[in-house]
Amino acid sequence: MNLRVNRFFAFAFYTIFVLVLISCKESKRIGKEVQPAGNELDVFFTDTFDIETSTILIDTVNTRYAEYLFLGGYNDPEIGTIRSTAYTQLYLANNGLRFDANSVADSMVVNILGFSTYYGDTTKSISLDLYRLASALDTSIKYTSKSDPALESSPMASLTFFPTIKRTTDTLKLKLSGTLASEIVAASGTGSLDNSYNFNQLVKGIAFKTTSSNASMLGIYSAGFNGTRGRAYTRLYYHVSGETTQKFVDFYFTTGNLRFNKIESSFSGPLAQLTKTGDSLPSSLASNKCYVQPNVGLATKLTFTGLEGLLALKGKIIITKVDLQYQSSSDLINMGGIKYLPPSGMCLYQTDASNKLLKNSSGVLIRVQQEFQSNVSTPAFGTYNDANYVVVNHQITSYFQDLVYNPTVINRSLVIYPLIFSNSFSRYVLFDNKHASTPMKLKVYYTRIE
Repeated sequence: MNLRVNRFFAFAFYTIFVLVLISCKESKRIGKEVQPAGNELDVFFTDTFDIETSTILIDTVNTRYAEYLFLGGYNDPEIGTIRSTAYTQLYLANNGLRFDANSVADSMVVNILGFSTYYGDTTKSISLDLYRLASALDTSIKYTSKSDPALESSPMASLTFFPTIKRTTDTLKLKLSGTLASEIVAASGTGSLDNSYNFNQLVKGIAFKTTSSNASMLGIYSAGFNGTRGRAYTRLYYHVSGETTQKFVDFYFTTGNLRFNKIESSFSGPLAQLTKTGDSLPSSLASNKCYVQPNVGLATKLTFTGLEGLLALKGKIIITKVDLQYQSSSDLINMGGIKYLPPSGMCLYQTDASNKLLKNSSGVLIRVQQEFQSNVSTPAFGTYNDANYVVVNHQITSYFQDLVYNPTVINRSLVIYPLIFSNSFSRYVLFDNKHASTPMKLKVYYTRIE
């Protein structure tokens, strides 16, 4: 029988906790002044459990329908070099698009209305090339961070610029060379502009690619709704032969088009030992550090060991609260004048010896859930305990209660990783429970009931 008792039960019985280290102090008597003799309650606290920690390389990251088109690259002093190339279709806002008779294409321009997010050093210039895809993206393919569609041999546009962040007043304009604009105008009335599928068979798609010498990664917010644009769009200029008025039509990068980011990384230092999916690097070989970086597949694995003493008390205790707390340091977040912010939405996923994220029978990833929530879409997010994003705390009482009362059912291993599909280059470097000054802690509060 599952004897899990939630914290509401505990709080209904106890109005105050006196916390005592089980390993070095006697228990305190709760309620001695108000309860009859013999009815005192013993409440204990311990954080002396061992936690095996490692950095693992999880499966290829699904970047399909990415919220941001990432372009550029940078060197993370803790991880190594990271680069991204963005691939996207164009969105045909109006099915059955028709150009006026005798229309002539003038030009086609990609407009970027500033960048919504960035990583690395934005004081240095970026060299950007726009390529046309050699063949159309296929909606039946699950594109990941490792996908590599073929490009045409020469770029349609090139530009070297200094990034502008979150400013729409400074628009980057890249005029496309080649025949794309003329091909679109000439396709009027042929069926190629009747729907999005036909249109993308004609256009094929665009890739945003940068040189290897760039020092920053830039994110273009592309997730506008169908019929609206994000922070980038393509404008085709044309005129009717014999007329002087120039006309235009816009094609967006929005939720209606297929897009993804190809991520390339070259790990340095101890992380260079991670070469394939499932590889593991113990924190003891990385100066007591573990890593989380979603877009390159770095995650931190925890295995709770040394629980036998607590398991032996099954049926004799009520676990009232459990916190998992870990931290980084400000000098790992601010490095060389650059701020490497940690990801938001840090979750805990169940795993096993394979280092894969486990799924239930419905194919849904198994996450530790938020307290008092049964919805699988409400995970126990880690909360940052300070403005500098150094300390993270997960409340995992229900999970740990299940671990104690159903030890053969609940897995002892968890993975720290942001929400899947977060597609973020934010990273977090955390310390293990052997770190000299700021170790990871599993804090367990419980009460004896006999």
